[in-house]
Amino acid sequence: MKLLVKFILLCAVMLGLAWAFQARTVKAQNYNAFSSIVCDQSKQYTNNANGATQLQAKVATATIYPCGYVISGVGTAVGVSFVYGTTVTTPCDTGQTAITPVMNVSTSVGTIVDHLPTYGGLPTVPPGNNVCILTTAGQSVGAVFYYAFRG
Repeated sequence: MKLLVKFILLCAVMLGLAWAFQARTVKAQNYNAFSSIVCDQSKQYTNNANGATQLQAKVATATIYPCGYVISGVGTAVGVSFVYGTTVTTPCDTGQTAITPVMNVSTSVGTIVDHLPTYGGLPTVPPGNNVCILTTAGQSVGAVFYYAFRG
């Protein structure tokens, strides 16, 4: 009888260890290094300008982590993208680098939404660069840009 009890206890311990190892392995496979960067900032844009408009001024000591956007257009098609760069004459006119590709929005397209509550991998903005919205025509556009700072 004692031997049977010891065997059952040994089996229970082995099962518990196997379960703990499996849970740890699954967690490691699904780990996202970016998930700890919470997006707690946003900037809104409503305008019918053509060209770049600064959304976030440069921060000398912090990297900006773009987390997503919402874009809506009214009227005929207009290309919209988010970029970063420095400003000499006009917003983001020097070293302009794409954060997103150009997306065409209009009344018929509706609203484009790409937003996560945590950073998900869009290109980061190096310290010392402004974030701008870039439009290709003077059509009405509404947008929200979500991001986080880390310095």
